Parts: sequence; structure tokens; C-alpha cells
Amino acid sequence: MWDPIFEANSANPPTMCPVDTKSGQSCIFPFIYNGVAHTTCTVNGPNNPDFRPQCAVDVDSSQSAIQWSFCIVPTDTFVLYTTVRKGGPWTQNYGSTQGGTMLWIYGKRFAQRGFNTVPSTATTNAIQLVDGYSVYNCTMHDDKVTDSQLTCYTLKMPEGVYQIRVYVNNNLIPLYQYYDKKRATFAPMSSQTPIITGATPTTAPPRSLLSLSGSFKSSCFSRDMDGCSMDNNPLISRIYIGGQLCNMVNPFTGANYSEVTDTSLQCNFDSDEVGIFNISMIVTNEYGRSMVPSNLYRVSATNQLYVFQTYATISSVLPAMGSTQGGTTLIISGQSFSQSVQYPIVVNVAGQACTILNVSLTEIQCKTPAVPSVILSQYQGGLGLLIFSDPITVSQSLITSTNPPVPSGTASQMWTNGASYTSNSSASETVWMIGFIRVPTTATFSFILKINGYGALFLSSDENPINKIKIADTTTRYQSSPIILQNNTNYYLFSIGSRVGGNLMMSIQARMHETTLTAETSSLVTNEIQRIDINATVTDERQNIVCTMNVIGNGTSEVQTIAIDNSTFQIAFGGVYTGLLNGRSTALVVQAALNDLPTIYPLSVKVEWISSLYTITFPAEMGDVPLLNVISTAANAPNVTEVIQGVASGKQLAFQLDGATTRYLDLITGNLTHANLTFAFNELFAIRCPVSLNNQQATSSIVYVQEFETGCTYDDTSIRSNAFCGQCSLTGNTLVSGNTRSANYLCFAYKILNSYVSEIGLTIQVNGDTTNTYWTSISFSPIADQLWHYTCVDVRAAVSSQSSVYSSAYLFVITSAWLNQNIRQGIMIDTVTLRTVLPNGYEDRSLYPIDGASNMSLCTFPFYYNGKSYSACTLDNNSMPICADALNQTYPCQLSSIEGVRRLYPKQQLIGNTLQVSYTPANYSLSVSFRYSDCSSPTMISTLPATSSTATSITQASPAASGTYDLVYNGQAYSSISVDIDPTELANRLQGSSDFGFLNVTRLRDCTGYSYTIEWVANGGQKLDISIANAASVTPAGTTVTATIQQRGGILFDPLPGDITRTYHTSPQVEVFVGGYPSKCANANNSCQFQWSSLQTPTISGLTQTGMTVSISGTGFSSVPESNIVLIGTINSCVVTSATSTSIICTIGNAPSGIYNVNVDVVGKGLASSSGNVSVTIPLQVLSFSPSQGGAGGGYQLTIIGTGFSSNSTVTVDNNECSNLQVVNFSSITCIVPATTAMSNQQVVISIIVGSSTANASSLFTYDVTNTPTILFISPTSVTMNPGQLTINGSLFGNTAALVTVGSAYASVISTSANQIVASLSYLPPGRYPIRVSTSNGFARPVVFLEYDFYIQQVSPQVGSLYGGTDIYIQGEGFNNSTDVSFLDADNRSVPCNIVFTQSSLIHCQMTPSAPEVIITSNGVDPVYGTGFAWSPQYATVQRGAVVTWQWGSSSLLSSLNYKVQQVANAYATDPLPNGFDSGVAMPTGSFSFQFTTLGTYYYWSTIVDKAGLVSLRGVITVVDAQPQVLTVQASSNSFIAQSCAFPFTYNGNSYTACTIANDTQPWCSPFTSYTGQRLYCTPTTSVPVSPCGSSSTINPSSCLQTVPSSNPLQFLATPCTMGSVASISPTQGTSGTTITITGTSFGTSACENDVQIGSYHCPVVSASSTQIQCQIGAGSLINAKTTQKVQVARDLQGYLFINGLLTFQFQASVANISPNYGSVMGGTQVTINGDGFAIGDTRLIIAGTDYTSLATITYTQINFRTPSQTTYVNQNLTVVIAIGANQAICLASSCTFQWSTSITPYFDSVTPAHISGPTTLAVTGRNLTL
Repeated sequence: MWDPIFEANSANPPTMCPVDTKSGQSCIFPFIYNGVAHTTCTVNGPNNPDFRPQCAVDVDSSQSAIQWSFCIVPTDTFVLYTTVRKGGPWTQNYGSTQGGTMLWIYGKRFAQRGFNTVPSTATTNAIQLVDGYSVYNCTMHDDKVTDSQLTCYTLKMPEGVYQIRVYVNNNLIPLYQYYDKKRATFAPMSSQTPIITGATPTTAPPRSLLSLSGSFKSSCFSRDMDGCSMDNNPLISRIYIGGQLCNMVNPFTGANYSEVTDTSLQCNFDSDEVGIFNISMIVTNEYGRSMVPSNLYRVSATNQLYVFQTYATISSVLPAMGSTQGGTTLIISGQSFSQSVQYPIVVNVAGQACTILNVSLTEIQCKTPAVPSVILSQYQGGLGLLIFSDPITVSQSLITSTNPPVPSGTASQMWTNGASYTSNSSASETVWMIGFIRVPTTATFSFILKINGYGALFLSSDENPINKIKIADTTTRYQSSPIILQNNTNYYLFSIGSRVGGNLMMSIQARMHETTLTAETSSLVTNEIQRIDINATVTDERQNIVCTMNVIGNGTSEVQTIAIDNSTFQIAFGGVYTGLLNGRSTALVVQAALNDLPTIYPLSVKVEWISSLYTITFPAEMGDVPLLNVISTAANAPNVTEVIQGVASGKQLAFQLDGATTRYLDLITGNLTHANLTFAFNELFAIRCPVSLNNQQATSSIVYVQEFETGCTYDDTSIRSNAFCGQCSLTGNTLVSGNTRSANYLCFAYKILNSYVSEIGLTIQVNGDTTNTYWTSISFSPIADQLWHYTCVDVRAAVSSQSSVYSSAYLFVITSAWLNQNIRQGIMIDTVTLRTVLPNGYEDRSLYPIDGASNMSLCTFPFYYNGKSYSACTLDNNSMPICADALNQTYPCQLSSIEGVRRLYPKQQLIGNTLQVSYTPANYSLSVSFRYSDCSSPTMISTLPATSSTATSITQASPAASGTYDLVYNGQAYSSISVDIDPTELANRLQGSSDFGFLNVTRLRDCTGYSYTIEWVANGGQKLDISIANAASVTPAGTTVTATIQQRGGILFDPLPGDITRTYHTSPQVEVFVGGYPSKCANANNSCQFQWSSLQTPTISGLTQTGMTVSISGTGFSSVPESNIVLIGTINSCVVTSATSTSIICTIGNAPSGIYNVNVDVVGKGLASSSGNVSVTIPLQVLSFSPSQGGAGGGYQLTIIGTGFSSNSTVTVDNNECSNLQVVNFSSITCIVPATTAMSNQQVVISIIVGSSTANASSLFTYDVTNTPTILFISPTSVTMNPGQLTINGSLFGNTAALVTVGSAYASVISTSANQIVASLSYLPPGRYPIRVSTSNGFARPVVFLEYDFYIQQVSPQVGSLYGGTDIYIQGEGFNNSTDVSFLDADNRSVPCNIVFTQSSLIHCQMTPSAPEVIITSNGVDPVYGTGFAWSPQYATVQRGAVVTWQWGSSSLLSSLNYKVQQVANAYATDPLPNGFDSGVAMPTGSFSFQFTTLGTYYYWSTIVDKAGLVSLRGVITVVDAQPQVLTVQASSNSFIAQSCAFPFTYNGNSYTACTIANDTQPWCSPFTSYTGQRLYCTPTTSVPVSPCGSSSTINPSSCLQTVPSSNPLQFLATPCTMGSVASISPTQGTSGTTITITGTSFGTSACENDVQIGSYHCPVVSASSTQIQCQIGAGSLINAKTTQKVQVARDLQGYLFINGLLTFQFQASVANISPNYGSVMGGTQVTINGDGFAIGDTRLIIAGTDYTSLATITYTQINFRTPSQTTYVNQNLTVVIAIGANQAICLASSCTFQWSTSITPYFDSVTPAHISGPTTLAVTGRNLTL
């Protein structure tokens, strides 16, 4: 009954399915209730206290509801409202843009989550937030959920107003079950988002104290604080650093770490975690999670963003010396050694790994490596650099020399985590920063030395200080050239700075050129910005005007009359119209309306009503004026007559320029100021509004006005877009600020880009008995169509309805006013006034629509006229208002609004602030200079009267630059770029290449020479330079086109951070890395050294072994036995029983058998050295086993105890291998005993085998054969992938349930008897499986095997077309109807092969195109609009023949977004390319596929996807030559993969590379490299069918140096080599019977060899040659005539031929005859239409414009229908139209008409008798009656 598509189109809803109600009746839609028409159920009906959805089931003649019933719906949940505070009002619905705001949704009948002993994973309620662009989940907070309230936490989302959508038990609650959908919204806003603007320190150890500053929105963090106890007091509830808490209260003392205010606090990082972190806080109620501005984010060495970084510290390393052989156990003490899988601990000693033994937060134990073979003179230490300071000065020349001075022995030393130093001393000082740079990623760096004294920066090419070279000093402006640093390589860094007089400041910065980050992430990241300038010499138009003041007395006033009836009318003068004048308006009303025109003001006219005429007298200063224009609703046009022709008095002049006229100016009296004159000329270039709208001087009712013209700068943007009146407007939401005067009305113009605004906020000062200030708001529903509108609001009346305090006040002052929810800069404001009365001619919205012709349906808004779009009436060339229809046919407007022709628009716009006016009163001369925004040449300025001036041109305005140039980037030329190209077009054109990615292109200056700024916004890092070529054609002469670098992209490390620096040392250092982050060495001098020493190295001089006892002699041992660890191999398996400093005795314990080296690890020293090989031998022996006997069927566990066992041990019982072997340790093994074939009790040997060694147990194992079950045979012995049942025959199975396993899988036992078991087999992979039967008598024997047969033998043919279509035959065994076939390439990509038929040993399938398919989705990220508004990938390179599939799918709640794929000519075009690919109608979800068969570059776009017309998606496909693909067949069934031969395989010690007949009668192979008993037979049992055409011509790829993979029978070569091609098809449309001619190359010369496919139809070939094929479409082809069909040609044994481009055929349905073609006007005639192509579901039957499809029965070749009666079209031959989709069937008959004819209609004239009472014979007379 309802879906989101219906909901999205509620203004024009589709027909709903019937909606049942609880009364049993169906709803009647639409129905009217309380004046509102409902097309759905509603919760706001009568007698409905529980707000359940109900509808009308009975209505009156006006569709008003009479009877109601409750609707039967999936869930009757009711949503009342949403708020961000528990119990708060619905108006409190705003919160943070960063998420974390808790929403409270109130209503009825939500799904209440009950308590349960078993946790439930089902989500019974869910909430989503939806705007026109995105859907966001709201994380449910189930603890507070009841049946009347839901709570959830919002996620990060852009500013907007989001509709709350509720799901209950997976049912989306429709909006008609909301009390008011506007009360269930959420508005994330920046103003409601807490902000953290500062965090110090930026790096520190864990558990450090941080100071935060910003705007927290609250100083409360506990309800116990004063002023914080109420629920409406927001709390700072949590502060997070990463995922850890930062506590504001000391948990030990209970005291705050600092005073907490709403702008500053301190908190302690409550974690030992090491790493990089972001910081956020959660503030309750109307706030949420905080935001961190980009300038607070830093960038780590690995290009990750963070605000705070922690590091571990090393306080000591013991011992400081150890064995040269390694093995010394280091004890590293420190803090924050937080070991985890996510943050592993790594310890290095001199760059070599120290093996970790044990880790705690404060201590690490590890084993040192052996001394390095190469001893270095320098070593890296912990993170950071060392700073040395000497109280001396060094000259610049010495500093910059090749051997700069180094720190003295007395220099002070300190550590720094960032390469920055600031001295607090006023004494002279020299400072060094010394260390290593070590970057994790190879990149290019530029270094900057920032210093306020002398300085130089040196860098070595490696870690050796000797190789350092100077890279920056004063000669290089302290900046280095680009330097490439290799990853994980040390570079010695040396910086020196000196300053006389102290206060030295020095820091090292580095800019990394390569990065994926962009500037929006951090202020330390810069986007690459380059600029293209069109440079020309620019001059303004300058004219001198000398005026002659010829005063002719008082002159003569022009008089005109207007004759008009009682209709509504408007009068125009000078191209601008008055407001609406209704009926016989009084003369004073008409006079006020005319004097409100800006073309008359500041003069005025006089209007009188004389002799039924309006008589208008113009001021004499205006002289002879044009006739007034009048439009009206009258049937006859009003008559305007000139009664007296005016003669100008000459006392005032007006200036004219390009058809525009200034106001009249008084040059004589001397009252004219320069400002007045400039204002008058500036009006020529501004929108002039009615005087009463904004002229406070002329309109006493205006107490406050704001036109936003101060500081106004003009460009070439249309002034109609920029302003409502004047030239500029405000982008913002402030209406009034600082008013002090009383007024009731607030009037303003607005242009709103979104639908978020719902209120006007107000601050009102009321003077009654006292003066009070109130803050309130009133509802406001603007028109959000991105067009200017004007409105007035009676504020006092609106707020008086809220409270009597406003209505009773004697003084009512609106001190401030604003529109709420200024989101995404979506509000523009202009022409704001506060006033006591409404403006003259104000049009209330209830009058709308005003603009239009006499027949309002004639005009469509917006319409186009002279290439421009208009949303209201506009003036034609005769100054008459017009509008237009959809075909741009114009019509006169009878009325027009303030948004139409009631404002005077300028003829031209200024560029910049070029207008300059100077005036010399003495000779009435003016100098005026200016330039038009379109660079056109102005006319000469003249005056009214026309004889009063002489104008002289001083300079002419510069013309527009014209011509083209080539932009060259990365070797590619973007040719013929116009010098005035639109910036969006330039961006789209450049974005057509992946070299650029998303760009922000802006255009400055004007048409004399634009400047284009190109910023890479989604592709970070430094870019190549743009260059310009072929600009010689640019005019005017001397104009140049240049490209310059404005900003280099990259990351600025300021200063160089500690995580890419290391301290410098001359002794080996111990480094600790926690999660990859280096630690700080806090030891003395920041040195954590360790030395390898021979003095600390024990030695082994000799060893003797007696059995398992070992005696070792040497030096440096410990006399404490436990402190000597004897290692056999690498394992501590010799227990020391006694020790002296020179000898050790130990007993060998657990160890695998063999000969092993022996070493000694002495605690506190490390491993011993030895002069030669010191080894022991570990024997392999079985000491015991259990049990000692068992059943003959085996299957039970055996445990073996001994010595020398290993993981590759094998156990045999009577030479039969024991299965499921588990090595517990080196002395214990378990396994499953095999069965025996012995028929009587038998004692056997247990052996263990390790490599070439074998040990037997000293005692024997006994098999007991008593009552052992026996398996005689099984049936079947082999099965397929649908295995069925298994019957096991034998003896002694018993009658109780048996357990049957196939391999390790259980079979389901169906029946058991003493001699037979029947079981249902499980689905298993193909293979050979042992059958195990466990009965009450034990395991049955012998072990029998069941084979699951499913394998492939070979593929034929082994070569075919890359473009698909090759008929493939796969031979093998075990195929069935569930078998699928595909081919895999080297990257494991699957190419389907479509099954034609399947036999048990043969599959026939047809190959699909083998070129790699590319999937493109709409889930890419646009840098402005986010996810879902870019194709991903945006740039795709595909092989010829590849299929590209586009997929898009937004939530069903986003049905307002519609995508498609449409090919266009280039990267910026919007018109579809003729015959290009096109997915059809744009849809919210869908997919589209297209095969690219021609080399080249293809551009496409989505068209506009959003209703606002802002967003489109563009992409580029580059098609390159196809590459051959060697594919390997793969068959699968029930998810199991078929087996095939594994070559080489080993059998009986021999290796086989091909099938063998060894020990068999037919060739076989093994599916595994080692023979397991399973054999795959190589000879197919079913032959490949011979081509019905007798063809044997397969593709020969050798000419392309390609080889058929004949050595592997399972491989297939998909190749484009030597393929024929299809060039053309003719005709491209036709009916059944049409013969189609196809031309090309390498066709089969036999018709049978060629398969012509039109869509899925195989067109019968009637003739064929190597270059031409003809086929004829047969009747009943089932081709769908609704759409064009792709045409392909396949050649037998080869596949599809190459097609150069897309060849299509439009099949045309046809009508052969209509019988009968006439019938009764009363209907009932059975009509049959015979023809072809009537696609079921897509065919419509239309006669005389009426659709009769619902009356018809349609098959592909025939339509039958019974005619209804007809009264309109009688005795007319009416055309019968058969439409298949949008295509009309072709009429093949002489005519395809039908006539409702009176000549054959039967008529009854009489029936007798007229009355009957029983069976009676009737006599009927009439006409056209037949027997």
C-alpha cells in the first residue's frame, strides 16, 4: 500500500494498491478532512486518541470523509516528535555536526526490548536520518527504549535538516503515521557543535595532563556542581583521547585538575597507550561530539592525522655490557611498554632485533643478538634530536663553511621531540641540533631553516657525519632544493645557529612533496595551486559630457489619459510596471502607484479622474515622454492617449546610456553633489525597485532599511542572481540588527537554496508598564526554489497570538531578526525594511501566481527568452511583459509580480568598481569612466532633453580577450581552450584526465583577461608544472597567456617531528618501538647504550656425553646451577644438576632425536663461545604404550611414551600407519590404531619412524578379533556430487544404531541390521574417502573406500575468441544439472561459460567475453558533496571487448536522487552523444552494462542527479588493445570444485608427468602430487560432437606469436588474433521477413558456419561469403521491439567476431490484418489483430487516442479484444495503433483502421408483447438483424 517512491511523489502520487481496513471495507483515496486532501491513511482523523492510522471508507460528493475505519498496516506505530533533550520540546531539535547528539523520539507502540536471560541480537527498532542527499544511521541506545520513546546517538553528518525515519520490526513507518513530519527532524549545525581549538602539549608520555581550550558550550561536568543540577543544563560528559578517557577529576584526591570553564579545562590521559590520537568531547543535550579545526591536526611520519601523540620512555638498560655471542638478557626499565597485538613491542640493539622474553608496562626483557659483523662509528637512538648550546657567537662565514664548528665539551645538552628551539636568555648564544632523519616512506622533501640569526642546515647522504653537505643557508633563503629520502634509511642532520644578543629562535621545517592528504584535513597540508593568467593592457571607457542648460520658462507638462474598465491592471513607464490596481482604483491610488516607479522618482506625476478617464500629468522637467503601457485582465486592451505633448522646461536633465536613463538631476541650482551624481549614474547598473520598498527618505513608514550595498564589488555574475534591489545582497541569515524604532511589519527579499528555514527568530523590546526584552520566533515557510522572492510579515500580529504582552504594549520594537537554520550558506537576504505600513502595491502570497497570460496554462515557468531563463514575466523588445510555453512560444502577460516586471533591470552591468564620475559645476561638464562586464563598447552618453549636451570619447573600453591556447600538463596537451572558458567547463575538461583528479577552478578579473586558479582538491601533493602553448591567436595584440605556481602541494612538518628524527650517538643504542612508534631515551645524556664485550663472554672448551648425561668444561660459567642454561639445538632441554665457573653437568630431557649443537647461556652474560663443534646425540626410543591390546577393527586411540619424538614422526602398528597422529611433546604421541586383516588374535610390533631412524617398542601389541564386525562390500563404490544413499553389507553389525563416517563426515544412518547398514551420504568434495563403521561390537573391518567422482579430463577447442561466443566442450565425470563452468585467469578472475547442455560426462557451454570486466559504482567521494556523488573508479582503462558495468543504488529513502550513464563528446559536454551508450531513464537504483569494442577515450556523465540541479557525476573510460588470456577451466557443483590431474605426481616412487597405465588397464592420473589411492581416468567416455557444419577451422594464433596451450588439456586461449570483424549492418530496422546484410571479414563461406544474433534471437542465415552474410528474420522471433537489440556474429569453432563499434538493429512489430475492421457502436465486436512482434507486457492497443490494452488478450503474433461502446467517434475510420514501448508497429495491410459503424449496428425497433407473465414467444423487429 505504501513505499518510499510513493511518498517521494506525494504531490502527484501514483495509484495506490487497495488498502484494507478493520471494518472490512477498503479505503477511499483521495478523501478530504478539515480541508486537506489525503492520498494515504492519516493519524489525525476524528475520534482517534491513540493516533492509529485511519482512512475514509465513505465520502460525500465533494470527497469529504463521512465514515472512518482503521487501516490494516504492517505496524501502527505513531511518531509524535523528536527532541535532543529528555522531555524537551520538538523545537529543540539541533545538535552537533560531529555526531554524538542523543535524540529522543516520542510516540506510541514502538517495539519495546524486554529483558531476557539470553542476549538478543535482533534489532527491533532502528532510526535513520535522511535529507535529499544522504541517509545516516542513528546508533540505537536501547537502555532507554520503551514503547513510547526511542533514543539513539547521531553520527557525523553535514549541516542540514534531516527527517527522522523510524523502523519497527524492520517495517519503515510511513510519514502519514507521524503527527507532523516537521516535528520529527534533526538539524546538525556548526553553531551547536562544541569546538576544541587548542590542546597542549601535542606530544607527551601516556598519563600526561593536557590543557584544552575552545568553545565547549558548557562548564558543567557533574550534576553536583552549582547551576548544573537540572536536566536542561548540558554537561561535558566525556573527553576522549582516541578511545581512552581523559579525566577532569583526579581519581585519588577527588579534586579537579583545574578550573573548568566553557572555554578551558585540564584533563589527564587515563591510559598507557602509545600512538597518535584525536581528541573529542561529548556535551549532552542540544550539543554532542566536538569538532577539531584543521589547524589543530598534525601529520605523523606515516601521513596519519592526529592531535596528540604519546611515546614510551626508557629510563635504564641493564646490563650495559654482554656476550659477543648474544643471548644477554636485557632488562629495560621505563614507562608505557603497552604490549598488544595492535601495538607490538619491538626492541633493537644497534639496529638488530633483541628477542622479546617478557613485557610489562614498566619492564621489558629480551635476548640480545650477536655482535654485528660491521662496527659503526655512529648509531641511532630514540626519537627526537639532541640540542647543544654554547654561550658564544659564531660568524656567518664560519657557520656556512664546509666544516662548521661543533659543540664544545662544555656545551649544555637537551632533548627535543620537535626540531625547534627558543631561548629565554638575553646572552649571545650558538645552538646545534644534531641527529638523524629517518622517514618510513620514500619521498621528496624540501627543508626550511627558520632562524632569527646566522644559521645553516646540513644533511648527509647517509648516516655518516663525514658526508654531510650544506643544504640551506642565507644564500638559499634558508630553503633547500628538493631531496629524495629513502624509507627506513638514516640521514645525518646537523643544524647550527648563532645570534648576538640572545633570544635565539631556530627550527627546522620540512615539506614532503608526495601525499594523498589534502588541505581540508590539516592546515599543515597544502593543496597544489597553479594559475593561468590572460594578461592584457586594460583601459576603461571614458567620456566627457558638456551640458547646455537651456531653461524654457516653466515648459509644458505632458498629459496622457487611460481608458480602462473594472479589470485589474498595471501601468508601466520607462520599462517598469506599477503594482496591481484593482477595478476602478481612485486617482490618488493610481497616482501613488505611478510615483512609486523608480523611472519617475524623485519627480512626481499627478493623476485625476476626469470623464471616466485617468488623466496623468507629468512634470514639465520631463518634457515629451513616451506613452504609458498598460496591461490588464480586460478582454479589450486599455486605451492610452497623449492629450498634451510635453515640452521640457530644461531645469533638470537626465542622462541616457545604452537605453538606460538616470533620474532627473538639477545642475542649475548648484545643489548637485559629486555623491548624488555618482549615485545617479550607478543606478544605471543596478536593479531599481519601487520607491516604497527601500527608499527611507521618500517613504515615511520605513523605520529601518538595509540594502547591503556597502563594500559591494561586482563581477560578471548576473545581477538578477546577486541582488533583489541594487547590486548586492547578504549571504547570511541576519535580517535586522540594532533597530531602535517601533514598527509592526518586517519586509525583506530572500533567495533560499534549501528547504531548511522554518522560522524567523526575533528579539523584541516591549514598552508597557515596564520596558522588557523578549526572545521569540514565528513560523515562516519560504519558497525554497533558489529564486528571489519578496515578503512582508506582520510581526506584531504573529507574536500577539502567542502572548498578550505584545498586543498590550504601546511601543513595539523589533531590535533584531534572523532566519533560523542558515545551513550550508543557503540563504541570501536583500531589501530589508521595518515599517509601519506595507509597501505600495505589496502582493500577498495568497494572490500568487500573479505572472501569466490570459490562459494561465499557456505559460511555463521557468521559460527561455533570448537565451536566458526567466521564472516570472519579462519584457520583450517593445517593453511589454511576456511569458512562454515549453516550446518557447511567447504570449503577452496580463499581470506581473514584484518578481517579474515591477523592478527595473539594468541594460548593462559594471565590472568591478570601475565607475568614476567627476563634475565641474562651472561649465556643467562631467567626466565618466567605466567598463561593462561583457566588455562591450558603450554608446555615447546623451541627455534628456536631447539637445542639452555634447559628449566626447576620451578613451575606449578594452575589448574582450578572445582566441584559444593549449594547456600542457604531464606531456599531454589540452588543446583549443578558450581564453574566456567557464571555470566549471575548464575543471571538467581537465578532470577528464586522471592526471588531475578533482579540481577547484575559480575565475577572477574580467573578460579583458581572466585569471584562472586551479587547485587540486582530491589529489594531494606537489604536481608537475602547467605550461602554455599555441597562444599566438589570442587577441587583442599583446595579450599573453601565462601559467605560474601559486602554492606547492604537500605536507609541512613544522617543526620536524620526533617520529621522523632519531638521536645521534657514537655507541650502540637500545631502541624500543611500541606499535611502531619510537620511544624516548630518558637515560643520562639520552643515551641507552649497550656494549658487546669479550670480557662478558663465557667459553666452552670441551664436552662429554654418557647416555643422557652431559659434562661441559669451559670458563665464565655461573656456580649457581640455575643460572646456566644448556641449549641443545635451540631448546633448553638439558637440566643442570651441578655447576662451577669452569664446568657444568646436565641431564638431557625433552628433545627430538638427532645430533645437535650445544651452547650455554649464562644469566647476566649471554651465550658462550666455542672453538669448534660441540654436539650431543639424542636417541629415538619407545619406552611404553597403552593400551596393550584392542579390537581388530582399530579406530581407538594409542598413546606412546619415549624419547626423541618430533613433529614429522610416523607410527605403525604391524607396518600399517596409525592415523590422526598428534605429537604431544618430544616424549609423547597419540594416534588412531588401524584395522588388521588377521582372522585370529595376533601380536604385532609398534614402531616409530623419524626420518631414516626407526625404533620399535620392546613389547608387542595384541589384536583381539573376537566379534569383530566385517564389511563385505559397499554399493555403490563411487558417487557424484549428488551422492544419494550408501548400502554397506557385512556381518556382526548388530541391531542397534551404528555410526558411519565417510572420511571425517558422518553419514545419516537410515537403517541397521546385523548384515546391512543403509545410510544417506553427505555432500563432500570430490575424492576417495575411507568408510568407517562403528557398531556395538566395535569398528568394522576392513577399511573400504568410496569415491566421489567429479573431475575434468579436457577442454575442446583450446582456442577461441576473446570476445566470447566460442562453443566449449568439457569432458569429464560426475557432471549434473547443478554443475557450473567458468574459466580462471592468472589473477584468479572468473570468466563464466554459459551452459548449453549437461551430460554426466560432457558439458557444452558458450564462452562470455574474456577481457577483464570492470565494475564502476557511484560510491566514490566527491570533495564537496561526499560519498555517493562520484563514480569509483572515475578513470578506468579497459581492454577492447571488455564489459563495463555501472552500479548505483542509494537508499530507497533517497528516491529524489536519480542516476544514469550517458555518453558525451568530451569531459565537459552535457548533450548526449548521438548513438552513444545510454542507460535510459535516470533511476534511484540500477545498473547498466556496455561492451567496449573500439579503441579510444569515452566520456560519460550521470546527468544531474539531485533536484536542486547541483550535482552530476563524470567519468572516463580508456579502451586499449585487448590482450590474450590463457584461462583454466573450473567446474563446480554444490560449492565443490571438480578435480583434475596433478602433474607431476608420484606413484610407487616414480614421478609421472602424463597419464599412465601402471597397474591398470586404462590411462589414469592422480589428483594430488602424491598418490593417495584415488585415480582419475584420462580417456573420455563421451566424444565431443562433430560440428554440424563439418567445419574444422579453428583460430590460428601463431601469426600473433601466441601459442595454443595444448600441453595442458584444461587450458583455453582467448585471443583477439586473426579474428574476423563485422563492419556494418543494413538495414538497421525492419519487421519479420526483413533480410539483413552484414559486411565484414573472415566470415564462414558456408551459411551454417555463421551465427547472427539479434539480441537473443538467432537470425537464420540465407547466404554467406567471406565478406558478407545475409539472414532473414522469421515470424514469431520473439525479438522485443521495445528496444534496440545488439547484433553479434559468431563463427563456428571460433566465437564472436570483432565488431568495430556498436551495431544495433531495431526490430519493428507489424500488423498484417485487422478482422473485422468495423463493428457495432454498442460494442461487443470480437476483433482479431494478426501480426508479429507484440511483446507481452510491453504492447499497448490504442484507437483514437484511447488505450484499450486492458480489454485485450495479447500474444506475440495476435491480439484479441472485444470492443466497448462508442459515442464520440462514430462512422469514422479510426487508426489502430499498436505501440511496443515507445515504438509503433508497422501497418503491412492496406489500412490499419477500425470503425464503429451505425450501418452494421443492430437496432431493436419494437418488441411484442410489451408485458409477459410466463414463457412467451417474443416478436422483435429492427434493423441489421441477422440469423
